[in-house]
Amino acid sequence: MKKSGVMIAFVFGIFLLASMVSAVEINMKDSYKPSETMIVKIDGEFLSSLTKNNIYFYRENHVAVPIAKEVASMDGSYYMYAVLPSDIRDYTMTIENVRYALANGQSSTDTIEKKFSVSGNESADFTINPGFMITSKDFNIQLKNNRESSTSVSLGFNGNSQSYSLKIGETKVVTISIIGVSQAGTMILTASSGGTSYSVPVQVIPNNTNNVPSGALLKFSVDSLDREIKVNETKIIEVDLYNLGDGNVTNARFSYPNDFSNVLNVTPMNFNVIEGNSLKRIIFTFFSAKESSYDGYFNLTSDQGNSSFLMDIVFLENANSTNENDSNGLNRTCYELNGKICLNTESCDSQEIIISDGTRCCFSNCIVASGCPTGQVQCSDGICKADCGSSSSFPWKTILGWILVIGVVGFLAWFFYFKNRKPKVNVLKEEVRKIEKK
Repeated sequence: MKKSGVMIAFVFGIFLLASMVSAVEINMKDSYKPSETMIVKIDGEFLSSLTKNNIYFYRENHVAVPIAKEVASMDGSYYMYAVLPSDIRDYTMTIENVRYALANGQSSTDTIEKKFSVSGNESADFTINPGFMITSKDFNIQLKNNRESSTSVSLGFNGNSQSYSLKIGETKVVTISIIGVSQAGTMILTASSGGTSYSVPVQVIPNNTNNVPSGALLKFSVDSLDREIKVNETKIIEVDLYNLGDGNVTNARFSYPNDFSNVLNVTPMNFNVIEGNSLKRIIFTFFSAKESSYDGYFNLTSDQGNSSFLMDIVFLENANSTNENDSNGLNRTCYELNGKICLNTESCDSQEIIISDGTRCCFSNCIVASGCPTGQVQCSDGICKADCGSSSSFPWKTILGWILVIGVVGFLAWFFYFKNRKPKVNVLKEEVRKIEKK
């Protein structure tokens, strides 16, 4: 009886211990070479955002080691990278002061520790920096040669490969192109030389404006969706999708990560046609019965182009959330949407749409209806001027013109009058002169 009681207690203790185990998984190596770039993947249900300020490094006797690092969330996981020191010793990486879910559904802020070592007689052949990338355009990777001789590093990305030569101690910056990448998602950049290799996660967010033909231009009313939502309460968020071009968008379909499937409902999930210069409203309904966090991209694909935005949703017991519709995405002004409001004397030369507040928002150029440059108006004489003047002003120019005309006419009349005039003759003097001659 005593043995069975001990066995029951033992099993219960094991069950209790298992229920307290952290649901956080840290994917990293046990040993690294000196000066190697550490790239770590961290999975788990974090109930508050994990940042680089939550990660610390220690050596023996819990002495802090200042190692620069960066952290980012990508496709539902966190990634951290750091360029390790050349000191050969044992280290501990810790995650501190962040709330995460336990295996039993509860949460904790206890420190998570992971031990590793820096060992080996030789440094890593090369160092790569950064150890992950989130980008919407071509990006740069820095390669540093740690060997005592020149080396060649091979890079592979999106089906393309290229080798780069590095002299002793040389650091080279290499530009990686994302041309040909049309869908948002995470890709892997491979880098290798000798006995050192890296797999660098790259989250590409294509600049879809450049991929959309001139006849159609897709734009969401939000750039991202970051919300804290209260557990066991329904949160409705409305987002507008604008087609700012003249052409129609056909076969528009939405998608999002599977992680969201239990907490998110989207209505509708597709549009057969989105007419030019129009908008469509999308309803997001969130609900969760437990504390959890989700992040990932909400994607739109269509025959004419693609668009996406990042969702970062956290469900908390004490979140400041209500059941009212969230209209933050709908109340953005024309200027917040990178548009402009044309004056009464102007018109939009093409892409103009009425946004949710009733404003006519121009996503192209405002031009003056008269054809004059902005800031000028067309006067009655047909000339574009900043100010045509007022009809009540005194006509100085007209008066001066008439004075000039009268002066010229008077001078000509005087000139011809005196030129043709005959001198008068004194008759008496002439008779006296004749008598004196006789």
